[in-house]
Amino acid sequence: SLIRSSQNMPWYTKMVVAFTGALSVAMFALPVSLLTWGFEAEALRCARKTSRNMKRNNTFDTQIDGASTSSMNSDEEYLKIIAKETEKSESAG
Repeated sequence: SLIRSSQNMPWYTKMVVAFTGALSVAMFALPVSLLTWGFEAEALRCARKTSRNMKRNNTFDTQIDGASTSSMNSDEEYLKIIAKETEKSESAG
């Protein structure tokens, strides 16, 4: 019954339905992408702050260069990756 009703619709109604569908996807995707970007920026800011604090305490370098590197948990590995990337980007630009 749904297929039959769509065949009986005029072309301008089909265009309005298609436009509304495309617009509703955009209205959902834009806020979601902005939220994701904000969370990523906050994670980067926290990683920089933690990296600076660890460097001040001189624990960051010993963890990376020392024998305890293999015993790092996933948070420490993530921090190591992010801190290295931000140092490279800050020195380049």
